[in-house]
Amino acid sequence: MTCTQAFYSPPLEAQSLVIAGYSAWAPAANSVPAVEAFDREIPIPSYWIGLYGGVLGAQDLRLRFAGNLDGPRVLALGGISAGRFVADEGRGDPGWWGAIARRGGGIDLDRYCVIGFDYPSALEVVDLCPEDYADLAAYALKEASVEFVDAIVGASFGGMIGLAFARKFPDRVGKLCTISAADKPHPMAQAWRLVQRRIIDFAAEKGAPEAGVALARELAMTTYRTPEEFAARFTPDLASDDNVGSYLAARGGAYAREVSAARYATLSAAIDRHDERPEAIKTPALVIGVDSDRLVPLCDVEALQRRLGGPSTLEVITSPYGHDAFLKESDAINTHLKAFLHQEPS
Repeated sequence: MTCTQAFYSPPLEAQSLVIAGYSAWAPAANSVPAVEAFDREIPIPSYWIGLYGGVLGAQDLRLRFAGNLDGPRVLALGGISAGRFVADEGRGDPGWWGAIARRGGGIDLDRYCVIGFDYPSALEVVDLCPEDYADLAAYALKEASVEFVDAIVGASFGGMIGLAFARKFPDRVGKLCTISAADKPHPMAQAWRLVQRRIIDFAAEKGAPEAGVALARELAMTTYRTPEEFAARFTPDLASDDNVGSYLAARGGAYAREVSAARYATLSAAIDRHDERPEAIKTPALVIGVDSDRLVPLCDVEALQRRLGGPSTLEVITSPYGHDAFLKESDAINTHLKAFLHQEPS
């Protein structure tokens, strides 16, 4: 069944549509031709309970379909800041991975139907793990009549979810690519995230949860990049407009305006509950690691690839950007993804 057979595909001349749970946005007349895209909202079943007892309550799971709606389906999952808007759809918003999911990119929108997924959270902290998000994504896809995805491409937190999905639902995914993800978190990375959550808790106790999120995000930014990149980018002169403090404050403030304390803490703790069994994952896989990644060290990525139960390939990217390489090193990632997605699985 093709995407257009399974879903309502909105006409491009429409400005906006909401029909029977489907919503779509299409470009105005005389604009640059945009990629076909639409959303689907799936209510979380009332009986759903996470592996650690987490409950999300009454809310919708949101999927977005973009690109060649008749093409092979690629579920793209990113870090905790990512969501369903993956692609460069030609509407002014490039999506969180628009350098990859675009016409001619590693996930070529002329060839593939890319599927994005919003990570659900709640008004209060919920005890969840990557396996829970895999369950919810699998449920949403099934309710949207997608029984099979040709590939899952997961970076960072999304790679953890992809590993869990491939283990739990091996008949529903053709191949798996993980980028900057391992089978379990590194203890130092856990320590950094624990301090971030303690900052959020402390600020909330003082009645300033937004300030806590901003400060926690500032700390997180220092772990995503490398000392070498910061040294090349910033001056040690604190009076300069280019100093690192201004950069961190801007990034922290922007994040706090978009992400609640409960959401930040929920997703951060979910990462630290990640614990996969690579030997049980038989899906053909491409594993990509980054030589400068301090959150997910290359040795952990290499160990994951060695332990996978199915055929797998390891590719290593040399980058000054550390964990953020999956967002910055688009040329290398596009090259690896094109080769992997186009080849027939053995």
